[in-house]
Amino acid sequence: MQTLDQLDIGAIEEKVRYDRLTAALTKAASNPIAESESAIVEQMKKSSTEIIEWPYSVTPSDLAALYDEEPTHHACVDVKAAATISNGYKILHSSGEPKSPPSAMIRDFDALFPNGIEDLITKAQTDYETMGNAWIEIVRDNAGRVRSKGSLGKVVELNHIPAYTMFVLNPNVADKMGSYVQVTGREKVYFRKFGTPGFKYKGQVVNEAIHLKYYTPSHYFYGLPPIWSAINAAMANRLDGQNNIEFQEDKGLARYMLIMDGAHTMIDPKDEAILTNYMNALMEKRSVKLIVVGTPAGTDSKFQRLKDDPHFDHLLNVRNANRDEICRVEQVPPRLIGIISPGALGATGEGESQFDLFKRLVVRPRQNMWERTFDKIFFSQIDRRKMWRIELNEVDLADFLRREQANVGYVRSGVFSINQVLSRLGAPVIGPEGDKRFIISGGVPVELGAIGNAGAAPAADPNAQATTPQADASQGGGNA
Repeated sequence: MQTLDQLDIGAIEEKVRYDRLTAALTKAASNPIAESESAIVEQMKKSSTEIIEWPYSVTPSDLAALYDEEPTHHACVDVKAAATISNGYKILHSSGEPKSPPSAMIRDFDALFPNGIEDLITKAQTDYETMGNAWIEIVRDNAGRVRSKGSLGKVVELNHIPAYTMFVLNPNVADKMGSYVQVTGREKVYFRKFGTPGFKYKGQVVNEAIHLKYYTPSHYFYGLPPIWSAINAAMANRLDGQNNIEFQEDKGLARYMLIMDGAHTMIDPKDEAILTNYMNALMEKRSVKLIVVGTPAGTDSKFQRLKDDPHFDHLLNVRNANRDEICRVEQVPPRLIGIISPGALGATGEGESQFDLFKRLVVRPRQNMWERTFDKIFFSQIDRRKMWRIELNEVDLADFLRREQANVGYVRSGVFSINQVLSRLGAPVIGPEGDKRFIISGGVPVELGAIGNAGAAPAADPNAQATTPQADASQGGGNA
């Protein structure tokens, strides 16, 4: 069991300890300690330990450093973090009606992020993908103290907390110490769960924090990142990369042999033993790229290519297989991180289809997580904000064009009004006239309220029907 006094965590300075990661991976998972969440908490309270270890006793700093060392993992994490927030957000009315949010609420929301909402989400999302856990600090206008009955104060600031410094506290100390602790060196900062009453511990105000977990069925208190199931591939990639360097520098086989006519006569007999030993030593180290062979006079000289060592091609195949395994568990199409395999490009729409699936099955759930988080922190805390919600925009220019075409179709067919479309886009509405819905008939907009307003539509004038095409043609109109 480990106590807080035994923890001493500083900056990440060492290389990834793959032996620790793989040892943790191969360590047998303990049997579930209970069958329900409440029973897990109650049983943990019986333990004397102050902190709860990360799953499999993994060191979070190793997972953090793995992001810096494994290029495929790094690229996958960056793509998911960027796709979550790179296209901005909009605030919509929960009723779906086209309304502009109050300017005072927009100012309060923007003030939550000292460095911008993109900075907060990108950092926390990187932690979430890298370590399976992310923490957000909640700062209120009354320094965390209970201001009045049922009120904790207004949330005024959100800050990212580096996940590799964070630990979950045993529930049996939550009332006096909080639910989480940040450990940097010998400094410790405590946090309580979001929404719980404020208090101080050792004279220090215990602020609130929200813990985002990448769910794993093997642990209740922490999450695990996707890369965990491909740790062996990540380790093999690193070792293969090191082997590749060593192979090129020290273990490269000779590729060519130069056979020189009469060259043996250029060697003094007393130096022959030295040269022979030298060449043999080179051959044992397999570091020569060219072998020079002297032959008796009268033998033709030639430059001969030797058979290639299959080791290098095999090495590339293994590295590609490891790379593909990492992409698979990260759920990122290889093309999104610049990997295109010749001969495996697929049909014209294959890349687009993969990206659509990536957005629906990977990015959108993460955006939903952030939307629920901000709703819990900001919008649902005050009654006048409860009818508003945030929506993170999807990314991709092709999607933007498709949505624009769809919106034009919705307006022209009377499905949405102009204001409804503007609201969907997060743009200001244009007034009461924008609430009208109409359809395009003969190139002319007809308000839906004028069609069948008093039962059946009035019969059209035959003469008007006869002249409509001619009139449309003269005006350059036509059916839309």
